[in-house]
Order: sequence, then structure tokens, then C-alpha cells
Amino acid sequence: MSFKQIRALLRRSFPAPAQVIASGGALLRSKVWLQMMADAPGHPVVASNAAEASSRGAVLIPAEQMGFVDDLDATSSHLGETLHPKPARPCISAHAAAK
Repeated sequence: MSFKQIRALLRRSFPAPAQVIASGGALLRSKVWLQMMADAPGHPVVASNAAEASSRGAVLIPAEQMGFVDDLDATSSHLGETLHPKPARPCISAHAAAK
């Protein structure tokens, strides 16, 4: 539910992302958690296969802004499986958030 709330807050200032990339050892070892991350906000989630993905992202985004990287999409070779939200589950998530 926190991911859904964070996504809602971010959407106030930023357009919807093309993709959400998930990282973190515990998260990536659990398909259940990855699926919940897709189901709660109703948005596909891509598993990151990159070692130290957070550090990698913290470097790539400023590098793009400074002109050192032309296209972040060209650096996406470290992406794994995409999990799509399951149709019935956003309703269940919304009901759980209301309680």
C-alpha cells in the first residue's frame, strides 16, 4: 500500500513513468512481493538484474542530465522479468487500503 501512496504523490508533480524498476535482494528473491508491487498501484514492475542497482541509478540519472549519457534506455541491459498487475488484485488492494 505504501508503494501505491508514493506513486500517487509522485504523479502530482511528474508524469507516469514508462516503467517501474524494482531492486533489492530480498525483493528480487520473492515473486510474491514483486507481484504485489505491480498489483497495488496497477502498474507493471521490471525486476533489475544489476548489482548495486540503486547506486547505478544514482549515477546514471545525473550523468544523463549532465550530457554524459545520451539515452538511458540504451543502458537498460540489466533489466529482467516484467510483472504485470493482475486484473482482480487492484480491487483487493484498494479495499485493504481503505481499512
